[in-house]
Amino acid sequence: MNYRYRTAPEAVLSDILARDPQASLHDIRHAHPSLRRLSLDQLGLRVGRLLDGRAARSLK
Repeated sequence: MNYRYRTAPEAVLSDILARDPQASLHDIRHAHPSLRRLSLDQLGLRVGRLLDGRAARSLK
């Protein structure tokens, strides 16, 4: 079987964006303790990767 697992921070980030797609990086950063240790640059990259992955899956 082939399963796609999401890492914990990615799953948390995905859940936060699902609840509030227009959230700012500051809001996202303060939404969960596991994201507070990330810099805004790192968080922005993760959000970008997550959104790019969603866009790529929707094109399939």
